[in-house]
Amino acid sequence: MPALLTQRLFFWGAGAIVVASLLMVIWPGTAQAFTHYLQAAYSPYPNIPNSRIDNCSLCHQTDTVNWPGLNRFGQDYASHGYSFAAISGLDSDNDSYTNQAELTALSFPGNFTDRPLSVSGRPYPLYLPIVFKKPLPVSNGQYVVLAWNDLGMHCMDPSYEDFAVLPPFNTLWAQVIRRGKEPDVVTNKVTVEYKIIDNSYSVIKTNFWHYAHQLFNLPKPLPPNVGLAGFGLNGQMHTSGDHFVAEGIPLTEYRDSDRTTPYPYQLAEVVAKDQDGNILASTQTVAPISTEMNCQNCHTDNGQGNPGIATGVLKQNILTWHDAEEGTHLMDNRPVLCANCHSSNALGLPGTADVPNLSLAMHRKHQPLDDFTMEGTCYQCHPGPDTKCLRGAMYQNGETCQSCHGNMADVANPSRRPWLDEPRCTQCHDAAHGENPNKLYRFSTGHGGVYCQACHGSQHAIYPSIEPNDNIQSVLQQGHAGTLSKCTVCHTRVPDEDEGPHQGDDDD
Repeated sequence: MPALLTQRLFFWGAGAIVVASLLMVIWPGTAQAFTHYLQAAYSPYPNIPNSRIDNCSLCHQTDTVNWPGLNRFGQDYASHGYSFAAISGLDSDNDSYTNQAELTALSFPGNFTDRPLSVSGRPYPLYLPIVFKKPLPVSNGQYVVLAWNDLGMHCMDPSYEDFAVLPPFNTLWAQVIRRGKEPDVVTNKVTVEYKIIDNSYSVIKTNFWHYAHQLFNLPKPLPPNVGLAGFGLNGQMHTSGDHFVAEGIPLTEYRDSDRTTPYPYQLAEVVAKDQDGNILASTQTVAPISTEMNCQNCHTDNGQGNPGIATGVLKQNILTWHDAEEGTHLMDNRPVLCANCHSSNALGLPGTADVPNLSLAMHRKHQPLDDFTMEGTCYQCHPGPDTKCLRGAMYQNGETCQSCHGNMADVANPSRRPWLDEPRCTQCHDAAHGENPNKLYRFSTGHGGVYCQACHGSQHAIYPSIEPNDNIQSVLQQGHAGTLSKCTVCHTRVPDEDEGPHQGDDDD
């Protein structure tokens, strides 16, 4: 038996050597089999090597009487053709955490007493799965929960070893409404939980966790599947004033069931509960994410964006060009976070003095390429001809990115504050159908204190959308797609005609 594996048997110390010796006598070939099966877990779960569960106890009993008999996880592994994928969704030890969740969290999936939350020194339990064991009611008749993502599209880099523009950072908001003749938005004595459907881990779908601590100057590496704000792919939202929020969910565009086909319009399940854990209401909403900002149309070897430069790696072509044009040394200091020099309101980083902000630098540099079409300009960098970020009612009405944002020169205006100076609904609509004064659409509230996005959808995806998943919440709540307009979703009576959400003095 290899020395490393011998050291990792459940009896640490001399006892392990005795047991290992007996095994080789009583069960010939067992040691080799153990090594083979254990190493088979490394590919689907690359966080396992050299971890606390990287030993024979992963599949075998940990007591002297029954060892080396298989524990429940080991039994499931054997009975399912020795396939970790086949048992990823099972809960072998019946502790309410799937095998995949436990292996990702580095807790033993065959030991009921060893659960993700009990792993010593793990301060981030938020990414652990919440198991919903019963069909979820949209409402118990007394409450309704509405949820949405804060932006119509979140972008992330396809990889992070060379440079990063944006990390995986998806954000969900929700409001819980107590139904009544005059409904109330409530946050007290209520909790809201979320999970991304068919997406319980990200750590092997992107290499972000290999470089996050270097890119963002963190004191230590991020735990697997935990985002920069401490949230994971499932957990409990935080209360934030009049709503609940899960910020910086480290979501990728790949589902657990298909790690090769991008799926940019992921679905989140959001559940409101009372203090006793009883479900009050649930909903589903889109959590969009795309890597379709990969620069490949111009920056391949000897491409239009970097003539004479051919490193064989697209991002290194860009860094090499930047070094040559700007006198920097980025290639020698990889990985590079662009916002460390070019300020970004999206990331809240101030950048370096006298260096243009990231949005200005990018749009100004690419301004000569503007052909004044969405497909030929915006979708060259923003998601994109496949993702089709602009997909809501305005797109279906013939509007384009330029209809609201203007052309490249407008976006590259040095006086513009990216992420703060954005198009407003009142550019086309009257004040009763516009944002709150001095607030962006995504921060504005209307009828009864409900956020505009709760009823109308996120920017770029105003209801109804050409993407079916965008419409699911409306269908769940009122039976059809489109603006959430059925009064009895929240009201227990149909209001009078002059009590509508856009009647001026009825707005908040």
